Amino acid sequence: MKLYIELILTVSLTGTVPFCVYLLLKRKLDNRVSACFQYNLLKFILLCFLCPFALLKSVLISTFFPPRVHLGYVYLDNTILKTQNGILLNPSGGAYKTVIPIWGILLSLIVCWQFFCCLRFRYKILRQLTPADDHRQNEFSAQRTQAGLRRPVSLFYWDADVSPFTFGFFRPCIVLTSAVSEDSVSMAIRHELQHIRSHDFLFRAAAFLAVLIHCWNPFIYLLWKELCEVQELACDEKITAPLSPEAVKQYGCSIVDIAAHTSRPPVFTSQMARGGKKILRRRIVRLSSRFDRRNRPTAVLLLLACLAGFCLPVYACSPEIIDARAYCIEDVLESESISISDIPWVYMEEEETDKLEDIIPEDELYSRHADQYLILEDGAILE
Repeated sequence: MKLYIELILTVSLTGTVPFCVYLLLKRKLDNRVSACFQYNLLKFILLCFLCPFALLKSVLISTFFPPRVHLGYVYLDNTILKTQNGILLNPSGGAYKTVIPIWGILLSLIVCWQFFCCLRFRYKILRQLTPADDHRQNEFSAQRTQAGLRRPVSLFYWDADVSPFTFGFFRPCIVLTSAVSEDSVSMAIRHELQHIRSHDFLFRAAAFLAVLIHCWNPFIYLLWKELCEVQELACDEKITAPLSPEAVKQYGCSIVDIAAHTSRPPVFTSQMARGGKKILRRRIVRLSSRFDRRNRPTAVLLLLACLAGFCLPVYACSPEIIDARAYCIEDVLESESISISDIPWVYMEEEETDKLEDIIPEDELYSRHADQYLILEDGAILE
């Protein structure tokens, strides 16, 4: 069990350290770095929370730079063995045989429940929507073609005072609401199409999976919040890139107007005017400084600092991997009556052997019957 806990802590630490570096530098460098660059950096940090880079590093090192032949006693408890059949984890104790399946079942139930809620939301919301008129559909088709989207995307209208939103991953649907004025319809459609084009729902689902895995880590919730906010900032940045200052100002006014006259938006959606006052203020400040020149060396500095924060735990956390492919332990592992959890240690040598007694010294074999006798200080044996 200790081995699995150490691996999970290592993965969590690999993502937490660069994210803390990002949070510390963001306060000083936020407006000097583009939102798209920050979004890509958060994607990398999210990958650090999901991928065991420290374990992969140890496996690659043991593969391309194998250690010298080790002759002597090697303890196998809480170690990782490289056998001819692949990588084998050998945690000590039997608690993991119960805890790991229960943990996997709970995660599966949560994921299935969220998927069911999404399907239920889609079923209920589609009953309240009406297809957009022909004029709006033609405009929408032109904008979808201009955005380079080949996926089928539907456009609906909902008579409700909520922000325009998009729901669905495989068959995304954009919903315009009564809160959108006639002048803001085009911008709202472009905003939601950009979310679909950037696959923001996929990264949000990956972040949700990371929250489930590292639910005990408070920084994973900050990452979720920051990822959702930066998604909106990156979407605004890409949309307003070719626009004039007047069009950017109109776009910002549309966001504020929609946010001021809408109620709480539906769940399982991405909204054009999502978030509270803090994120809205951050978006407007970004839009007002849209035409300021971004500092490329500052972005490089932020990237190098996050990479340093990533490399530090990956280098420090090095799970020990024992290469047992060329040793006689393979014969023991293939035995039907002996499992790897029954062997506390082995004597690594390159001679062929078929018996456990040939690996463990003779005097150590008697310790298996220690519960059947007692040795006194004077050497007397009581059975």
